Amino acid sequence: MPDEPKFEIPVETGLFQFHGKPNLAFKFHFSDTRGFYLTNYVDMWGGKTFMKPEDFVDRWHDIVIEILHSKNADGYMNIWINGKLQHKFSGITTRRKGRPYLKFGIYNTAKPVGNPKYDNGALFNDIWVYFDEIRFAKTCSGLKLADLGYDCAKLLEQ
Repeated sequence: MPDEPKFEIPVETGLFQFHGKPNLAFKFHFSDTRGFYLTNYVDMWGGKTFMKPEDFVDRWHDIVIEILHSKNADGYMNIWINGKLQHKFSGITTRRKGRPYLKFGIYNTAKPVGNPKYDNGALFNDIWVYFDEIRFAKTCSGLKLADLGYDCAKLLEQ
């Protein structure tokens, strides 16, 4: 994510999310005041900040996520950033019927939602985010992380 432009404080910028119909479970955000962080919409207090703004912008980051979506306590999500385990979550990862899916792109939302000052986003600064090497697999080995310099066994033993 480039360092420009600056964001206004009441704007939340989502980068990607695990979305499910009819619910959203986990969303990854950036703000120039908080940095790169996760919110958990199953448990609103279950969020986590990963990086300060100055450590996140103008750099490439490798993000590997292992997730088992479940309406029950057997669900989990493990997150590695740049080869280091940053977050382990165990528990419910989705609330209702439906199959969660990964959705990525820029999502800007004025806070509070519907704030007329921002004309539904029409008055936001233009922003951009670069994504590269997006891979999906049922196993770590299926991701072919060795291409990126990572070893599945070493990631999983953290």
